[in-house]
Amino acid sequence: MAEESEDAIEYVEIISKRLTELLDLGFQLSYSVIGSILYLFEDRLEGIGETLVKSFINVKQDSRDNLLNRCLIETLRPKHSSNKPQVWNFLYKAMTNNPEVAFTKAFEYYLRKNEKLTTEYGIIKLSLPSNFYNWILIKFGLDARITRLCFEDILKARVSIDKAITANANTDIPNGISQYDFHTTCNIFKIYSPLFRYYLPDLFNMKISFDMPMQIIEDTDDIFRNYLHELIYQNFPNSENVNLN
Repeated sequence: MAEESEDAIEYVEIISKRLTELLDLGFQLSYSVIGSILYLFEDRLEGIGETLVKSFINVKQDSRDNLLNRCLIETLRPKHSSNKPQVWNFLYKAMTNNPEVAFTKAFEYYLRKNEKLTTEYGIIKLSLPSNFYNWILIKFGLDARITRLCFEDILKARVSIDKAITANANTDIPNGISQYDFHTTCNIFKIYSPLFRYYLPDLFNMKISFDMPMQIIEDTDDIFRNYLHELIYQNFPNSENVNLN
């Protein structure tokens, strides 16, 4: 690791001092607060993120690994959902140990937390915002354990939607799920399903009523469609035969 400049060390000391003063006044520097601070500065983390982390470590007298792991759990909370996951990228780069392990444990935390959460109509919602599943697929690739966990979570949500639609054939969007959640669940399933098509029968031992691969819902905009092409064809060259139209 490169030697820190005197300016960087000074900035850490200044921020640590200010945080300590706030703590003396009753301010609570919880991991939730730190997560919110990281999102507040998400566009500047590349420049000041490391200084913030070292300041938090100094004030909380915490280890780097524990602080980053706890902050990761906080930044994944739905209230922090972001279309530009700079915070996840920053934490990924900042972790000294295997970041895949940390992200897997954090995701498993939410899987356990949401395991029995369903709507009154039997709809199972995604455990985390849909952009997280996109990010995981690109960052860790198809063979990572966390990617398979993501697919299982997506599939459970999509199957529950299919069952609800089957039970009420007169509706395009079933009760118990918003239009936004319906579209995002269907679209993220569309990204994952061609890549895991041979994994489906073993997972649930059941026949699914929709064809594979699924068609993207008609009102998906061109930006999303172009993103699918870029994701599958550029990042997964063996998937050149997947039909997105």
